[in-house]
Parts: sequence; structure tokens; C-alpha cells
Amino acid sequence: MSVLTKTTHRRKHAMEELLLLSLRFRCFMSTAEDLNTDPAVLASAHRLLRRIKAYLPSIEFQRTYMDQMNTIGSDGRFALHIDHNMNGVTVVRTSTLANVHQFLRGGA
Repeated sequence: MSVLTKTTHRRKHAMEELLLLSLRFRCFMSTAEDLNTDPAVLASAHRLLRRIKAYLPSIEFQRTYMDQMNTIGSDGRFALHIDHNMNGVTVVRTSTLANVHQFLRGGA
């Protein structure tokens, strides 16, 4: 279940949701085939990464995106992965399942 589908009133969750929503919007607006090459998507992803590094991610965020790939939002069009030491972020379109399967096999 995505962090974006839950309603919360805690400040940490609200900030994570806002940054995930911003990232998802940038993904929708991107025309790049590989989202990791789009400057706007990268800027939004790195903004999210800086925020969770500075304030540590919530438990829900850790379960959803840390060391595993999971969708951003409930429609499942985009997926996000953040590595365990919070140094790398990967965003892919799930419509290109080959990219997701390649990533899950360790090829990204």
C-alpha cells in the first residue's frame, strides 16, 4: 500500500506525502522514456531524498520504499526505490515492465 493512499495528520507524513505527490506530478509531466534522465524528475526525487536523510523517514515510508520498489500513488503508473543507506533513488514507469523486472534482478 502506498504512503499516498493513507490519510495522516502527522507533520512527517504530510511532508513525505507532499514530496511524493510532487515527484508523481513530475513523472506525469515527463516526456522522457527513462525518468531518471529527466532533470525535473531528478530534482524532485533528490529533494525527497534530502528530506528523508535530514529528518529520517517514517516507518510507513521505510516499509514502502526503502530497499524495495513500490508504486507512487494508487494507480501504479510509477515506482520508486530508495537504497538502504539513502544515497540512491530510482524512479521508473511501471508501464515498461521490462525496466521494473530488470531493476528487481539487480540490473539498474
